[in-house]
Amino acid sequence: MPSPIQAYRSQKNVARQRGIPWELTYETWTAWWLAQLGPDWFTMRGRRTGQYCMSRKGDIGPYSLENVRCVLHAENTKEAAPRMLKTFRQSRGPKAFLRSPRKRGWNLTAEFRGMGSSD
Repeated sequence: MPSPIQAYRSQKNVARQRGIPWELTYETWTAWWLAQLGPDWFTMRGRRTGQYCMSRKGDIGPYSLENVRCVLHAENTKEAAPRMLKTFRQSRGPKAFLRSPRKRGWNLTAEFRGMGSSD
């Protein structure tokens, strides 16, 4: 398990990689978690089922005290799914990939199977 400072740096770096402004110092970040979840906050936050995460309101704007809330990871994922699907479709087309209900893995649609062929 990483330390709180490692978790802070990781979250800050991921936000930077995604182009999301970060306005929290380590001190404000830890104080926010303590206020949200109490003294055991570090064991209660994370990416697993039943753990809490720091979510931006409406998934827009910076990570700042005014724009974040504490939600279960599953709730945050559910809220992000439509936005992520829309972004995926805009970048790859509406039927770029289909998930087979019976098989594991991705199946290319007929539209994309022929791409790259030398017809």
